[in-house]
Amino acid sequence: MQLKSILASLFLCLILVLPCDAARDKYIEIATFNIEHLTTKGKNIKQIARVIKDLGLDVVGIEEIEDVKALEKLISYLDGFKYKISSGNAPIRVGIIYNSSTIDVSQTSQISSLTLNNPKMFRPGLRIRAKVKPDGFDFTFAVVHLKSKNGGERQTDPYRRQQIQCLSNWMDAELQRNPKERDIIIVGDFNELIERAPFTPLIRRKDVKILTGDLPPGNISYIGKEGNRRYQSLIDHIILYKGKGGSLDEYKHGSISLLKNYSKKYPNYDIPVPPNGITAVSDHLPVYAVFSTKDND
Repeated sequence: MQLKSILASLFLCLILVLPCDAARDKYIEIATFNIEHLTTKGKNIKQIARVIKDLGLDVVGIEEIEDVKALEKLISYLDGFKYKISSGNAPIRVGIIYNSSTIDVSQTSQISSLTLNNPKMFRPGLRIRAKVKPDGFDFTFAVVHLKSKNGGERQTDPYRRQQIQCLSNWMDAELQRNPKERDIIIVGDFNELIERAPFTPLIRRKDVKILTGDLPPGNISYIGKEGNRRYQSLIDHIILYKGKGGSLDEYKHGSISLLKNYSKKYPNYDIPVPPNGITAVSDHLPVYAVFSTKDND
């Protein structure tokens, strides 16, 4: 009788404990986060790390890295995180941070075509091959930061359209080079609305899913700064290859989201601070989505 009681207790423990573990390990979160002019001067790096922790992010494409020391300081507050960063002469760069306890990175390369043969004016993208440990969802992850609208929309539209065409061509090249590796995820600050003409090269593709297009009207990722809200818009995007064997298979449908209630949770998030007037955290919100840890190919 005593043995039956012990076995019943053990069985009850398994019922209570295993679902929690399974749920915890079932998904990863992937994001894009433009951290306005990430530098050691004026930025609240601890608070930036807290945003990433609170959202439970595993892989993050970072835009506007001004100082690699600031990136290193950021991951020092994130247990187990490592980083990759693009090279080049641009004053701000892109990078990728990832939780090395859950994600393995095997390859790193640049998307140089995005510079339009002018690396001083335009930034390359950064690409990695990543895999959920030990033998889960494996995917190609790329982060981009396209030409801003400084100088005017009409003057800069052609540059962004060229860059988006380059990105479409890059995706085709990836699929041809690795026909069995079709899980492609592109994130970044496109400095562009998906409804506008520069996005046409990706919009017209039937094998591409722009997740941010599923967000309800009124969602914005570029929030601006206190005192300057003129250009609030949804310009940070997550894009998936949705052809056969693509990353849409692992995407948790309906999970695309942005950081909520930032002003209450993170004091001075978008407030300009000395010495350079940049925000304590950012003038953008992170955009993120959830993916299965299981490879569904």
